[in-house]
Amino acid sequence: MKNGKLTLLITGALFLFVISLASCSKEDTGEPASNTTNNNNSGPKPVWKDSLARMWVVTAATNNGKDDQNSKGLRFLFKKDGTYDFNNGDYAGTWEFTDSTYNKILLDKDVPSLKTTWTVTTFTAKKISTDFKSPFNGGNSHWDLTAQ
Repeated sequence: MKNGKLTLLITGALFLFVISLASCSKEDTGEPASNTTNNNNSGPKPVWKDSLARMWVVTAATNNGKDDQNSKGLRFLFKKDGTYDFNNGDYAGTWEFTDSTYNKILLDKDVPSLKTTWTVTTFTAKKISTDFKSPFNGGNSHWDLTAQ
């Protein structure tokens, strides 16, 4: 009888241990989304399109070093297919990464008057900081965008 109870107790404890291991998961670090394919085995490769594909709002802006109140609150909805909507559909454009380090984003390459390259200085799942030449006044601009 003692052997049967001991076996049942050990089996139950082992079952609970296995269940608790199976329920473990990674926590969100705020870094770009990643996949598990990586040819050089140095860790997961970020899927930058996944991280960019969301709504972003300009929270801080300067033009030629001066505060740019007109740009604050502008909204960009970037999509994985290489398009974006500006200010809830006021304008639809295109985007693409232009280098393998994902530090450059080209907007509207086929529209000469709006063609702009963002130089990304910060890029996480929650924040983008970018420097660029304004297509409207040619000034040096800096924007901080926050994911919504």
